[in-house]
Amino acid sequence: NTQINQSFQLSPTQTLTVQPTTVIDETASWLTYTSDDLKITFKYPPNLQVESSKNEVKIFNSNTKNTPEYSFIEYVLYGNTTNQSIEDYVKKKENISSLKFSNLLVGGFEAKRTIEIPKSDINDSIFIKKGYEIYKFDLNNAGDAGSISSENFEKILSTFKFLD
Repeated sequence: NTQINQSFQLSPTQTLTVQPTTVIDETASWLTYTSDDLKITFKYPPNLQVESSKNEVKIFNSNTKNTPEYSFIEYVLYGNTTNQSIEDYVKKKENISSLKFSNLLVGGFEAKRTIEIPKSDINDSIFIKKGYEIYKFDLNNAGDAGSISSENFEKILSTFKFLD
């Protein structure tokens, strides 16, 4: 019978301190737009201005609005479908069969982004389907003066919600 003697040495215990992560809301200082007519709300940077009518909202840099080519984001009811997909409806309405789309969610609803090849920094279109209605968010950067960054466009979209 063989006996095994083993000695164990305990290493010092390490203490792990967990620091909570601070999430910074980059839109915290932004203004909030709410329309009871359109039943929407979103946040936008304070350097931009919002104009709205019964059927649309425009977000733009007020310093460049009266220039021939100014940048803006437009939100509008694009159309009513029966049971068509966003892709089929947009291709038919725009009369462009070669449009490509990528999937995303905006305000919790199915949405599609048109993909231009080659990629364009001038125009970015997002189509949101809610029920039988399709809404369009369009970034138009026609001129360099007062351009609205794609990053701000994405942040505005991330704060968008339907009120009903």
